[in-house]
Amino acid sequence: MSGQKSTKIETDKRTRAVQEWMMQGHSSSDIVRQCTAQWNITGRQAYKYIRKAYEAFREQAENDIEARKQFHIQSRLKLFRDLQDKKSSKPAGTALAILQDIAKLEGLYVEKTEIVFDDKQRIKSL
Repeated sequence: MSGQKSTKIETDKRTRAVQEWMMQGHSSSDIVRQCTAQWNITGRQAYKYIRKAYEAFREQAENDIEARKQFHIQSRLKLFRDLQDKKSSKPAGTALAILQDIAKLEGLYVEKTEIVFDDKQRIKSL
């Protein structure tokens, strides 16, 4: 093995290549084999690239969720601001519904769930 440390750019390229192989359905052992042959690295280093690829997938998913959440919150805030200009009592109920929806998106309300084991026994939990 070469013993040289990869640059950040090279590491990012390799991580992206591993992600591509994962999306194509290659097994971890196939990816390790491909990494060691193509980049002249150890199996241990190849598994590090696999771990980095999974972490990158997770971070991207978290960022996407946060971005979508912020879009919906900002859209609802615009609706709320538009309702403030109205001079009737009906928009008050709509404004409250919008604010409640924003609070749900932000996770301020805890939703109650009902767990049913069978028709006779019910457990209510928070």
